[in-house]
Amino acid sequence: MKVHRAVLSLCVPATMATAACVEPVDGEASLAAASEPLTTSEVIQKPSIASIDTARVWNWITVAGTRCGQSDAPTGIVVNRASTTAAPTGLVIYLSGGGACWNAATCLAGLAKNMDGFGPADWDAVQTTEEGTEPAPSYFSRNPGDPFENYDMVFVSYCTGDLHAGARSTLTTVSPPVVFAGNDNYKAMLAEVAKFYTPTLMKGKRVLLAGSSAGGFGATWHFERTVDTFNPSRPSITTPVDLLVDSAPPFGADVLTPTQYGMWNAAWKLGSVVYRPSVGIRHDAIFDNAVRTFSGSRFAVQTSVSDIPVRIFAGTGQPVENLEGGMLQEEIFQDGLANLYARMPTAANLNMFFVDGLGADESSDGVDYQTFHAFWQTSPANTDVRVSGTAYDGTLRHSDWVRGLLKVPGYSWADAIPSWL
Repeated sequence: MKVHRAVLSLCVPATMATAACVEPVDGEASLAAASEPLTTSEVIQKPSIASIDTARVWNWITVAGTRCGQSDAPTGIVVNRASTTAAPTGLVIYLSGGGACWNAATCLAGLAKNMDGFGPADWDAVQTTEEGTEPAPSYFSRNPGDPFENYDMVFVSYCTGDLHAGARSTLTTVSPPVVFAGNDNYKAMLAEVAKFYTPTLMKGKRVLLAGSSAGGFGATWHFERTVDTFNPSRPSITTPVDLLVDSAPPFGADVLTPTQYGMWNAAWKLGSVVYRPSVGIRHDAIFDNAVRTFSGSRFAVQTSVSDIPVRIFAGTGQPVENLEGGMLQEEIFQDGLANLYARMPTAANLNMFFVDGLGADESSDGVDYQTFHAFWQTSPANTDVRVSGTAYDGTLRHSDWVRGLLKVPGYSWADAIPSWL
């Protein structure tokens, strides 16, 4: 089984007492390995979004009050405006992935990337390496007809190892100590975004909040906060906010166990900063509540049917008998997807896209898309992201599904679930 870009040498505690390792595949770089920064920064650096004077290029903006896990230096956002003279057609806010850690074993194993900082030079490195963490060109490029051709884009950096959700709690069992500040970081970044993209400017337009991997968890965690930022007079909604969760399915307790959440909460203090305390800290509970509460928003979940990095992380909270090869058994993962799909079958504002092909022996680049991770964070061939037994098995493309999500005229939007699942 070939794994593309996302899974390499990961040695993590499979349970509280045992260890599991996944060895490197074909010499590809580790999910948790930081990109080599360039010696000089090439990205345009601006003090604010309002100061951006060139359209359709990326601009780095340092956000005061942010910090990375093992660095006091602030991090920031990267913004690409479709036009500097016209109001935006829409806005996509994309939360980057990059692993997670919650104890000495997982942090020392390097499961979270960029903990020592993420700045302009790191963004340059992302943009110049095939294996980087940039929004995938196949989804975020501006070629004629691309889903986000005329959207403004905001990339939210990630360097805290806490799924963008930690409450500045400190782990002192590693050196230097790790500060989990993801919750405050996103709040500061969102406030910076809202200085320019005000509720008045965005009225009548749509915002897509999206994230891959750790960013998918973070986007779910911060969804309601983002809705309230663009709709301060809620319950009146003048700027609908949609949510796309990539490679971070909101699994129930059969996959992401109470043990897992207990470890995360102990390290990151999620309960102290959760936006809706009555809903709790679980990803699935927050997601389900959002789908029920915000009927005017659209919710999308996409994942491969055997996503290896997610199976590795889910395995850390599972008993040993539920593991295979150091990760959650494929059957349990797929049962979890089936249960996720069955959990909200009548939600008109929710659709899912579960990729089960092409395999390594069929795809154009030799990649096994059944195990692929973070579709919007790498660059899979659009023709290879398929769902068997549906129109997306060669006739339609995944980008067509995204266009449907965005309500582009002429494109439909519905569940794409493998016929065998």
